[in-house]
Amino acid sequence: MNRHSSPFPPRLLAAAVALAGAASLTGCAVVAPGPVPLAYAPEALEQAAAQPARPWPQAGWWHGYGDPQLDRLIDTALAGNPSLEAARARVEQARRQADVLAGRDSLQVGAQASTDRIKYSETYIIPPAVAKNLQTDSLLALSLSWDLDLWGRNREAVAARLGLARAAEADAHLAALALSSRVAAVYFDLLAAWQEQGLVESRQGLVADLSAAAGRRVAAGLSPATERLLRETSQEQDAARRAALAARIQTDLAVLAELSASGRPAAADAPTLRLQPRPLPVADRAGLPADLSAELLLRRPDLAALEARWQAAVHAKASARADRLPQLSLSALLGFQTLTFDKLLNGASGTYSLGPALSLPILDGGARAATVALRDAEIDEALATLRQGAAAALREAVSAAASVASESQQSLALAGAAARQAEVAQRTERRVAAGLDPAPAAWDARYRALQAEQERLAADTRRLAADVALVRALGGGYRQSAEAAPVSPATATTNAPAGASSFSSPAGSLIRPVGLASPKETNHG
Repeated sequence: MNRHSSPFPPRLLAAAVALAGAASLTGCAVVAPGPVPLAYAPEALEQAAAQPARPWPQAGWWHGYGDPQLDRLIDTALAGNPSLEAARARVEQARRQADVLAGRDSLQVGAQASTDRIKYSETYIIPPAVAKNLQTDSLLALSLSWDLDLWGRNREAVAARLGLARAAEADAHLAALALSSRVAAVYFDLLAAWQEQGLVESRQGLVADLSAAAGRRVAAGLSPATERLLRETSQEQDAARRAALAARIQTDLAVLAELSASGRPAAADAPTLRLQPRPLPVADRAGLPADLSAELLLRRPDLAALEARWQAAVHAKASARADRLPQLSLSALLGFQTLTFDKLLNGASGTYSLGPALSLPILDGGARAATVALRDAEIDEALATLRQGAAAALREAVSAAASVASESQQSLALAGAAARQAEVAQRTERRVAAGLDPAPAAWDARYRALQAEQERLAADTRRLAADVALVRALGGGYRQSAEAAPVSPATATTNAPAGASSFSSPAGSLIRPVGLASPKETNHG
């Protein structure tokens, strides 16, 4: 450290500038986590390839059902749900933590002002004639300091925090997807229950007529008593089914009301559902995207969060390794200092200092080495979790697509059966009207038609539930941004098992959702 009361020596100033420039150029790059090493099961890949091609879900996927009631329910739920508010708060918290670290890596400027009564040592640099008396030491100055971060310790720490911010944002998307898919599933179940309730009520009237007719035949000795018992049993079953449907409707309405009103301060502010029975929407979106395995990391928010945490762990290890190397910083002071207070602002009282400081850890009890080992273990855990999650996500998507295909086939077959049974009922009614068949024949045919319609409705309900599950398995319209952070390929590291099949997403090694980059990040290379 050099302190003078004259202008900066040009040689010293030039050396400091050159040293700072070299340090900034040396440390611009951060470690690149590299491609994600994933190993999908060949059977799952074959099953995915065997599915017909379909596009990825889009954001606002529920609008594709063409149901204004569903649109209003999901929009209301997403607008005021406390879990989503908490997720967004975690995103903001992670961003601000990155800003805090980024600020520490910038040039620090401060001001100092002090006045002290001091008795100096008579054997120090102060002349004995002055030191033997109390002096008033006054200082007014600007102080500057800059950690040159030669090895990227601070930049890697910022990159790790930004990775956690990306993970928090993906978690927020995941929470929104879970909520919207939950609302859709419950709403479709409500519509199905309403429709089935109408079918059961119609069937109850037919069963009453059939039971009365059976009673008359039994009384006349034309039918055994078991026929009347069977009809009465059907009446009891339909009554029980109607009660179960009423309870199911009330439960679905309560769940939808809770999802829509969550987080609102008062019951008076809770939205009115204003729901009316309507036909189930048509969902014929079987199949899987052709680029499923290559795009899965980009399309699933849960996988995006796991990948971001793995990348953050890689950057945290790089920061820990850099912490074991020598650290260089520059500091400077410029201002006025005097032992005579009334001369503080005189030109002769001017003072400055400028110089580097080098610190090198020698003995720390193994703390830094243990930190690097800890970060290695965190990378291994994050990578294993990511690989496990990706394999499970592929299996989930394949299973959901197969379920949609199966339920669609069943729905189509049962729709045909219901149409044929309705035609039989119409023909029987015409025969009864012509006096060719007794009236109970038409009632019985209509009863079987209602049963066929109920089976078709159940298949349509399962098909819609499977469709919502497939949308969720494909990420619900989420997609990571293709914007990549500046990285140095020469320093790439992956911790990948030998021989593991791998691929890299098109976005590069550090994927950042739009708008997530911290403003402070632009100060780091």
